[in-house]
Amino acid sequence: MTSIAPGNAEQPKGKTWHKLSAEWRAGRQRVDDVEWEVTPAYDYYLNRFASVFAGVDLEGAGDHFEKHEGVFGLRYLLTKHFSLIGQWHSQFGWGGGLRWQF
Repeated sequence: MTSIAPGNAEQPKGKTWHKLSAEWRAGRQRVDDVEWEVTPAYDYYLNRFASVFAGVDLEGAGDHFEKHEGVFGLRYLLTKHFSLIGQWHSQFGWGGGLRWQF
């Protein structure tokens, strides 16, 4: 895709325990329909170390969905820069790992 119009949004609901966010892209490159992708996500903080999350990735062209994937899981903060993560993905199943954030 070229001529991509990216965007994102975050909307805290009530207290900061709930985090709702979304990213989107739309573009075209000599095609009949505009190709697009939307990724809404939800995070809920259980405490200052643990959070659960869920999200979906939707892709399509024009008014039609072509692909969708979903994910949910749990993150546990070990240090300021490292977290343990366990998640389920609709295409790949269960997985886990170490996340590095900076």
